[in-house]
Amino acid sequence: MRMRAVRGSGGVWLSLDGESRFVPDEQATAGGRAAAAGTDPVSPMPGRVTKVFVKAGETVKAGQPLAAVEAMKMEYLVKAPADGEVGRVLCNAGDTVGLGQRLMDWKPA
Repeated sequence: MRMRAVRGSGGVWLSLDGESRFVPDEQATAGGRAAAAGTDPVSPMPGRVTKVFVKAGETVKAGQPLAAVEAMKMEYLVKAPADGEVGRVLCNAGDTVGLGQRLMDWKPA
């Protein structure tokens, strides 16, 4: 079992065995409210996008894989934070991305 935590803008990315989750920093959000369900999916690590599983306009369920980012020989799945719709897709397989870089626009249901 491998766990990693990376502080990013507005919270912390936690990765456990290749699955990543964003934990918002309540102090960094307006009024102290966490807005994870409305947060655009971002890269959990600097790395390379290996797969994009969705297209713009696609309706997805919470936890559905949206994209995969490879970093340090590990692949991290970026999953839908809640039921919703994918807006613009801002990355392609093969793109290099930075920590916290938006991968797509997100419209919560």
